[in-house]
Amino acid sequence: MPSIKKVIITLGCSLFFVLCYVSVASAATLTVSPASGSYTAGQTFTVNVLLNTTSQPIDGVDFFYLKYNPAILQVQDSDAATSGVQIIPGTLLTQTLANTVDAATGKITFSQVTTTGTSYNGSGTVASINFKGIANGTSTLAFDFTAGSTADTNVAGGGTDKLTAVTNGSFTITGGTDPVTPPPPPPPTGSRPIVWADYPSGAIFKYANNATVYIKEGDIARPITDWTVYLNNVPPTRQILVIPSSVTFTSGAVLGLRSGTMVRFVNDPTVYLIVQGKKRPFFSESEFSQYNYRFDAVYTINDPNLIQTIPTVSDYNYVRPFGTWFKYANNPTIYFLNSARLKRPFTTWSMYRMWVDDPKNVVTLPSSETYADGPLVTLPNGDLFKIGTTYYITDNNQLRPFSDQSLISAMGFNTAKAVTLTTAERDLHTIGSPIQ
Repeated sequence: MPSIKKVIITLGCSLFFVLCYVSVASAATLTVSPASGSYTAGQTFTVNVLLNTTSQPIDGVDFFYLKYNPAILQVQDSDAATSGVQIIPGTLLTQTLANTVDAATGKITFSQVTTTGTSYNGSGTVASINFKGIANGTSTLAFDFTAGSTADTNVAGGGTDKLTAVTNGSFTITGGTDPVTPPPPPPPTGSRPIVWADYPSGAIFKYANNATVYIKEGDIARPITDWTVYLNNVPPTRQILVIPSSVTFTSGAVLGLRSGTMVRFVNDPTVYLIVQGKKRPFFSESEFSQYNYRFDAVYTINDPNLIQTIPTVSDYNYVRPFGTWFKYANNPTIYFLNSARLKRPFTTWSMYRMWVDDPKNVVTLPSSETYADGPLVTLPNGDLFKIGTTYYITDNNQLRPFSDQSLISAMGFNTAKAVTLTTAERDLHTIGSPIQ
C-alpha cells in the first residue's frame, strides 16, 4: 500500500496559523553554533541556530522541539513584554509564528515563515538563545529530528520538507553546585486496578501483545483493521495507549473512513466521497474539480472489500459533507464543518495537530460558499496533556487532572508524549473532576 505523506505545519500567530504542505525532499541543514563550550555557573552565553538552505528556496522553519537540560541550563527571556519565556528570533524569515520555552521540561518551540508568496534562499542565524549556567554538569542542546519525518523539526519549501541534517550542541557548566535531585515521588495513595470505565470515549489504545489499534466509542471499542483507515483517523500527534491486559471491553463494528474523506480502489479510477459512513461517487473529473477537491488528497485503498462494504449514497445531489476541513483563499484560518453545518475554527497549532492527519485534506472553498460560525474546536477526547507540572486527560471538553500520578502510567499513558497546553488552549476547557 502506498504510504501517506505526513505534514509539517508552521505554528499559529495569535489565534490563527499558516500551513506549509510538505512531502519529503532534500536540502537544508540546521546547526547549533557554537556546538560546544565550557562555562561557569552564573555565566550567560549565547548559542545561535544557523540555517543553510544549500541554494534551495524555503518558506518556513520550525523547531519541534529543541531540547536542553533545565537542571543545568536556564533560558534567559528575550522579550519581557510578552508572558512566558522566549528566545531571540532572527530576521532571515519575516514572520515569527511561535516562540515559547517550557522551562520545566527544557523544550523550545519556535517557528518562522516568509511572507505569503515569497521564499528565502541562503544561510544565516534563524534564532539565538541566551543561556545561563545554573548547576554543574553537561547539557546537550538537541533537535527532535528524524530524517523523513514531518512530525518534528522541519524546514519547508515549495511543498516539501527540505531538512536533511542537524548539528546538535553540548555545553558544560562548572564552578557551581550539583543539580538538585528531586525527591522520589511519594508512594501511591490511590493505587487501584484500572477498569474500562476509566477511559473516556475517543481514547485510542492497543494491548502490548497485539498490534490491533482500537478507538473507544461509549461502551464499545471499534477496531482499526486497515492501514489506510488508521492513517485517516489517527494523526501522528495522538498518543496510542498500551492498556493493561486485565482491562476488557466489547468490540464494535470495524472503524471506517472519516466523513469528508475521498477514496478510490487501486484498480478503479472512480473517486468516492465518504458522507457519514456512505460513499458518493464523482461522475467526472470536472465534477470533482467543481467542488475544489484535489486528487492528491484521495486515499488509494488496496482492499476491495473496504470499498464494496461501504453503502452507496442513494441521493446523488452534492452537499459539502460533515467532517470537511476547509479554509478560504484569503484567510489562513482552518475550519471543521460539524453536523449542524457550522464552521468551527482551529485556533492554535497544537489543536490543529491533534485533529488533522494531513493538510492536503484541507479544502480551499470559494468565498461564495459560506457557513455560520460555530464554537471553537477543542481538544480530542482521551489524550494526555500537561499544564505546569499537572497532567490531565481530556474527557467531553473537560481537562480532568490525575489525583494520583501512578494512575497515568497504569492506564498506559507515556508522560513524555504529553502535549503541553497554552493558557488559551486551557481556557477553552473546564477543569473536571480528578481521576482517582
